[in-house]
Amino acid sequence: SATHNTTVNLSNFNLSNGQYPIKRISGLPSTETFVSHTNNALQSGTITSNANSFTISLPPLSTTAVILKGSYSTGTDEISSNKLIATLYPNPAKDNITIEALQKSTIDIFNLQGQIILHQLLQSGKTELNISKLAKGVYILRLNCNDKTVMKRIIKE
Repeated sequence: SATHNTTVNLSNFNLSNGQYPIKRISGLPSTETFVSHTNNALQSGTITSNANSFTISLPPLSTTAVILKGSYSTGTDEISSNKLIATLYPNPAKDNITIEALQKSTIDIFNLQGQIILHQLLQSGKTELNISKLAKGVYILRLNCNDKTVMKRIIKE
């Protein structure tokens, strides 16, 4: 099989433009493991990041690690469906998420298995949701307001 070039676009992560190290294991004979009997199979290299994106070359039957240094962007997300209906912040969050809804609405938070983890009715205005007991990871927030339903990915740190 041939080498495959893949472009990785990062979101919610601030990465400076420049060079970043990679470590790769590839091309080992089927009778050998990570450390070859004849030479070290771990190869070093670099990728170049530009505008939170990089392209990496992936040889067949290989494992490649990219070592990135940056920071998550903690921001304010507007939740909308043709028209702004709520603002959510911060995202990612550790203990609490604040939702400023323009109207009464309901909110559901799902884990990635599709199970409802939290259900709450919201009044218009600012509501703080306690997410401190949730495990770290990615969740889906569903906001229902009148006849509109909006889904948003949230990150629990």
